[in-house]
Amino acid sequence: MSDQVLISVIIPFYNAEKHLSRCINNVLNQTFKKNFEVILIDDGSSDKSYEIAQKTSNKKCILFKLNENFGPSAARNTGIKYAKGEYVYFLDVDDEIERDTLEILYNNSQQNYYDLIFSDKKWIENSKNLRENIFDFKEDKVFEKTDILELIKKRFDDPISTGKLFGLTGRLIRKSIITENKIQFEEKLRYLEDDTFMWDILGHISNARYTRKQLYSYYVNPNTKTALAAGIDKGYPISNFLLVKNHIYQSLLLNNVQKDEIQKISDKGFIFFVISALISYSKSIILGKIDSSSGYIKLRKLIENVINDRNVKKSIKKYEKSSRESYWIPLAIRIGSPKLLKFFCVVRAKQIIKHRKNN
Repeated sequence: MSDQVLISVIIPFYNAEKHLSRCINNVLNQTFKKNFEVILIDDGSSDKSYEIAQKTSNKKCILFKLNENFGPSAARNTGIKYAKGEYVYFLDVDDEIERDTLEILYNNSQQNYYDLIFSDKKWIENSKNLRENIFDFKEDKVFEKTDILELIKKRFDDPISTGKLFGLTGRLIRKSIITENKIQFEEKLRYLEDDTFMWDILGHISNARYTRKQLYSYYVNPNTKTALAAGIDKGYPISNFLLVKNHIYQSLLLNNVQKDEIQKISDKGFIFFVISALISYSKSIILGKIDSSSGYIKLRKLIENVINDRNVKKSIKKYEKSSRESYWIPLAIRIGSPKLLKFFCVVRAKQIIKHRKNN
């Protein structure tokens, strides 16, 4: 076996003692016979996660510990810093991958020296795959620069489609793309940090390959607070959405998109993510992931910040919603009504929950 590390699997974790052993064993039991490493980063856990990771004797595993809970961005940046692989692969500690995942993706990467290689995902809730026979594309697919640009431009046309090229976990990313262009996760973000990172990546890649297999299992945890909810609880200013908008702008610029179109798409992305945050936080309250009394107080505060923000007021004027988005939410933002905005966000959240339950 060659000494060259081909894949660095990066796994950040925080208070993950009930998932960690299963996750580590899942990766170590891969059928991939070539050299790979597993980089574990403890993001300041207060439970026994670090002790569990320390007991892993496999030489493939490398363990790092952050002094406090800095968030997944800081943990992943640590993983990137020490990764030796030709490719990096991000895995969340409460998820799983199929045994032949690394083997399939790496073999596909070698067919044409691809920068990004990704597959589909299962969404598991109560042992049921919510994406049974659902795939992003009809067949295996290769993306050249023009194809990537086309998908980038359409990113905000469908609020339900968040995968495809834009997902973070479950894909091989050529490490030289990250290091040569000094791409890092925004450590001040605890929500949308993965989207922001992938916009940076997509500004630099030349090609990508999609494998029509569900190799990654994302576990939907109905009772677990989302990253968004945790972020808003800590205070999530509108300036964070502007930071994401800037990354979108720079990615489009690197892809040689015309300036007027760049402004239009980045403005749309800014409002798109603001609206998505309002709906997602409303869903968390309805599902009981957040205490309703304190949750609605924080939702009202976020809504007031949205309504009063001058950048939102400017961008919402030209916002063109897709056919699958709520008509009323952008309207409530335009007319500056916190009560209507809260009402329609809750209505939309209930519709999404009902749709997911019935499908």
